[in-house]
Amino acid sequence: MSSRSSMIASIVIVIVVFSVVGGFIFMTNPYVPAKIGVVVSEPGFGDLSMADQVETGLQELGGDIVVDYEYFIAADIAEAGTIITQLTESGGYDLIIVIGGELAGELSTIALAHPSQKYACIGGEVLADNVVSTTFNLHDGAFLAGILAAEASIG
Repeated sequence: MSSRSSMIASIVIVIVVFSVVGGFIFMTNPYVPAKIGVVVSEPGFGDLSMADQVETGLQELGGDIVVDYEYFIAADIAEAGTIITQLTESGGYDLIIVIGGELAGELSTIALAHPSQKYACIGGEVLADNVVSTTFNLHDGAFLAGILAAEASIG
């Protein structure tokens, strides 16, 4: 994947994080920091994946809005399901963000059993009223990079 399409995909992910978290925070009490749990599977962070991009988005959001977030790294899908269930049943998180399409099945089962908890799934699709999902096709980023390059060369 080219660096240009990686950059576009990163920008889109950061925008999605701002939209989901920012929209949720403004709909709740602005004086009480929202508590957000972020669940990601191994390898977690440091490989410039969606997890790193979500972390960047939350850090940048923290400069404008007070957000209390905590990361949980699962070794496998079963452990991720256990973590999501524990976060949900604790009742201490306003929003639980799950990163990675491989975790969508676990999140779907848990979200349907807990309709009052709000979730976001980045990189996978979950069809539930209490889940906001977004998926990315890497070839779409390359297509958009091509459009931007064409516009820049014509303009």
